[in-house]
Amino acid sequence: MLVRTNTLLQGYSGIRFEILEAITKLLNHNVTPCLPLRGSVIASSDIIPLSYIVGLLIGRPNSKTIVPNGEPLDAQKTFRVADIDSEFFELQPKEGLTLVNGTAVGSTMAATVLFEQNILVVFTIVTTAKRIHKIDPLQKLKQDHYALKSAPKWLGPQIEVIRFATKSIEKEINSVNDNLLVDVSRNKALHCANFQGTPIGVSMDNARLANAANYGFKGAEVAIASYCSELQYLANPVTTHVQSTEQHNQDVNSLGLISVLKTVEVIDLLKILLTTFLVALFQAIDLRHLEDNLKDIVKNTVGQIAKKTLTTSADGKLQPLRFCEKELLQAVDCVYIFTYIDDPSSATYPLMQKLRQVLVEHAMTEGEIEKNPNTSIFQNIAAFEDELK
Repeated sequence: MLVRTNTLLQGYSGIRFEILEAITKLLNHNVTPCLPLRGSVIASSDIIPLSYIVGLLIGRPNSKTIVPNGEPLDAQKTFRVADIDSEFFELQPKEGLTLVNGTAVGSTMAATVLFEQNILVVFTIVTTAKRIHKIDPLQKLKQDHYALKSAPKWLGPQIEVIRFATKSIEKEINSVNDNLLVDVSRNKALHCANFQGTPIGVSMDNARLANAANYGFKGAEVAIASYCSELQYLANPVTTHVQSTEQHNQDVNSLGLISVLKTVEVIDLLKILLTTFLVALFQAIDLRHLEDNLKDIVKNTVGQIAKKTLTTSADGKLQPLRFCEKELLQAVDCVYIFTYIDDPSSATYPLMQKLRQVLVEHAMTEGEIEKNPNTSIFQNIAAFEDELK
């Protein structure tokens, strides 16, 4: 109703202001007419769903509305609740066509869908950036990070498609999209086909396609694989299934409202998919927190034991290995925690092997010291490893 009123207020359609005031009162009192979601091809507008609003205004007994508490009202009660002072309207020439001949239903639903879709776009950007931020810069990148490294190239074009669809629907809801138009300034009646809803159908087809990509989420993989498969199926265009109608008078139609309904399904499914990913992301953050705590404990332990076993010899003299504490801590940073999380002191795990490598490399540069058993670095290595255990 808001979109249709916005169109008619531009003054090219031919309708009394009192009717627009009545529609505005329905909006202001949160009274919603009941419309069918199916039955429109948006060829010469959303005639069928919009006719239900017209039926309400002229007082058809089968017209229904819903108020915020969910109570259904007939036309008479609706006028009373919405504080519409006039009787039911008796439409004048052109007014019936003016009210039903437009794309308001399809464009309204498209605008609602795209509003949610743009929020999901921001959500996707943030969660993708969060994953990129969590990549350890000290670790060598693996092929697992391919989707993250290339995020701007695969996410960017899809965002552009959604932005284009949003701009297209924005133009549609602010346009004059009925026939015929009355140009009072030139005293002319303009016959056109602004009611054709192809901008809606194509925009929604493209928006669904942008949602159908597999983003490479590897958590909750079975569920997400199912969601992605369904999204890819729903990405098939609706606008390629045109059926000639009205005894071939409308042999070309947009199927815009049908495309919108399929896009609504896609948005609902995409919410489930992104929620599943969000659960996986939160779990990853929790695990990263646990990993960081464990790494801090390991580094603290390695540092203390290095000071205890590598700083001085048995006779109290300073050892060459007293300078390698920093390198040992860097070695801890360079080893994946999952490779030693169950037993950090295991001699067969990468952590202990990396620490031993640091100490051995120091020992190999101190040839003269190794000749003296009291200053041998290799003996300190054994003491260091025993203390860690």
